[in-house]
Formats: sequence, structure tokens, C-alpha cells
Amino acid sequence: MKKTFLTLLGLGFNFILFAQSTNTNTDSSIKALLREKHDAITWGAPATNGIQLGIAMFLKESDGSKKFGAFTYLYSTNFCYGLRYPPPGYGLELSLQDSDGKLVALTQAGKAITKPISIAMYSEIEGRSKGNFLPPNIPMDYGNPFNLLHCFKMEKAGTYTLVVGMKIYKLKSNGGIFPIMVPSTSIKVSITQKDLDRYKESKAEGRP
Repeated sequence: MKKTFLTLLGLGFNFILFAQSTNTNTDSSIKALLREKHDAITWGAPATNGIQLGIAMFLKESDGSKKFGAFTYLYSTNFCYGLRYPPPGYGLELSLQDSDGKLVALTQAGKAITKPISIAMYSEIEGRSKGNFLPPNIPMDYGNPFNLLHCFKMEKAGTYTLVVGMKIYKLKSNGGIFPIMVPSTSIKVSITQKDLDRYKESKAEGRP
């Protein structure tokens, strides 16, 4: 992952939606930063309406306590409006496979951010008066960050494949909502014994 991306994670790109610049050089710089951010994210295939789900993760040893912190994004080449996002804890679907294709169990922390959408929650999402929108060609934050080691019961070192899915909805023209089928995305992650030992030590010491 490009080093520059680590600094971009902390930048608020939402201001771009509301600011316009007449300076050609400034516009070019913003577009370059957005392209660099886009290229540092691993994207799934686009849905029929052009929306994509992406994931990025801190993976370098120099990332320290940030290592294995993951961020999810939405992206579209079109302007999408009337979107309904589930509240935190309900919007993501996570699965992790080891090199043999065996699924790794979720921890309680993992289950807490992948709760199924019940009938009551569906009604709550449907009843909202306001929706979300995606501007074209701007990676937008989706959901809350999570740490891979927090969310899965990993007991051995190896190469794992994290698969991330999501559920969002769109307002119908005549009222109500319908699900948008956005393809999942995946990323390979190498976990060393040092990573596991360091994580166990941080948990024993009560560090986040």
C-alpha cells in the first residue's frame, strides 16, 4: 500500500463536495489526490448502477498499533442519490478464510459490527426522512473502521483472505426502499506469529 495513502486517510475529502475552485492547478491537485486515494483502495466489481465497495488496511510493520486497521469505502462513477445506509453495526458482512479455505470464526467484536438486519431495523431504515448520496468519482467513507485481529479468532500465522460485503438500500420512486446488490471485495493479509503475540500482549495489558 502506498505510503501517501496513510496520510490521506485522515483528510476530510467531504469538503470537496461543497467547495469549487477556479484555479486550474488546485483542481488538478485535488483530482490527483483523489485518484491516488482511489488507487490505494481494493475495489470490488461495480454493481449495475455503478456503485463499488472498497477496502484499505494498514499492513506495514511501521504502522505500529494501527496495523490491521481496516477502512471501507463506496465509489461511483455516477451521481447516486436516495441511498439508505444501515446504522453502525448492521452495514457490513465479513468473512475470513485461511490458506486452506477454512473459515475463521468471528469474535464478539466482529459479531457486533455484522449484525443481521431484522424486520424492525429494515422498517427503521425505510422510515428515515433523509437519504445519502454519492458524488461521482470520489471515494467516500462507509461505516466505521475496524481491526482485523479484533474481529476474528485467529490462532495461527499465515495468509488469510478477508471478504467484505455490505447492505445498502435505495428509495423507490413510489416510496419504500429496495436493496442494492453491490459485489463484495476481498484482500489478502499476511499474519505473522509476531503479530499474534503482540496482539495477545496488548489485550492482556488492556491496550486498545
